[in-house]
Amino acid sequence: MSSAILEGALLGFTLAFLGGPTFVGLVQTSIHYGTLPGIQFSIGVLLSDITLIALGYLGLLQLFGGETR
Repeated sequence: MSSAILEGALLGFTLAFLGGPTFVGLVQTSIHYGTLPGIQFSIGVLLSDITLIALGYLGLLQLFGGETR
């Protein structure tokens, strides 16, 4: 079981650091406008991700985590 957790964590960290449109936007914002706007951009992305994860969790909780009767 710990092997599966380790493999999942490794895959998750690898996918988290892959370049995508958000990474390109972050680099571009940092180069053009400086460090502070880059940090603000990354905080906005973080808040957006947290919101989507929370909404997904609450939706799945409504589907599968209801009270037993």
